[in-house]
Amino acid sequence: MDYLRALNDHDINSVLNSANDLAKNLKSIEEEGFIKKNQILDTAAQTCRDFMNNKTSVEIYDGPAALCLKELRDMILYNLKNNMSSIVMIPLSLEVMKANNDEYTTLTDFLAEGIALNIAESKGLEIEPLDEENDSPLDDINQLIRESEEYVGRQDYENAVACLNRLIDILQNNHKNYNNIVFPSLSKVYNNLAYYLFCLNHLQEALDAVDKGLAEDKALAILHYTKAEILDGLGQFESAVSCMDEAIRLEDSPDKHVFRNSIKSKLKII
Repeated sequence: MDYLRALNDHDINSVLNSANDLAKNLKSIEEEGFIKKNQILDTAAQTCRDFMNNKTSVEIYDGPAALCLKELRDMILYNLKNNMSSIVMIPLSLEVMKANNDEYTTLTDFLAEGIALNIAESKGLEIEPLDEENDSPLDDINQLIRESEEYVGRQDYENAVACLNRLIDILQNNHKNYNNIVFPSLSKVYNNLAYYLFCLNHLQEALDAVDKGLAEDKALAILHYTKAEILDGLGQFESAVSCMDEAIRLEDSPDKHVFRNSIKSKLKII
């Protein structure tokens, strides 16, 4: 985080210090027996799922654990709301932590970096590029996700699609070569690719992409939702309703019912 501290910004340093304190506090409540590490990571993962499903996370712990987990959830939600790449990268960070039994700083540093970069951008602070060599495909993966996020923010879906196509190539080519690295889910990347193609009105390409995602993971509800959107755009309303039925079966939420009903209205089904 030295490149962020080098900006000498009070707000950024405050975020970095808070993240460092949070990592220590999480370790402390784990060592004192208030909560187990897997429960902390599961809470973080559930926060991501709740956000994706427009649900409010329910607090199930009390005392010191509740205070720390609230701070952790707040940092996660900030990133999810302000950095599209975090939808992929936070679950990835959690998977890496579980696989390698990493310290909590793996997660808190990532979250703090996302917040700090947003602060720097809002203040127009110039960040000096890091002079580092990429020794892991994860560096390229992270960069492509960030670039696609920036393009989407400008509604430049053509370049966002190009980034994700390069990302898919990296994921497909490196899974076998780096068995000790946990990569982002191909199914989720295909879902984003399909949605961006849908935004470009490239509906057949979008349908091909979402079907590739479903071939990777048929249990991912968002893929069925995205496919329903595409089929709706193609005028295939009955198939779109069927996709929404499956999306709701996998992960029920009010927004899914609203969209399903909007499709049914086009079939004049009451």
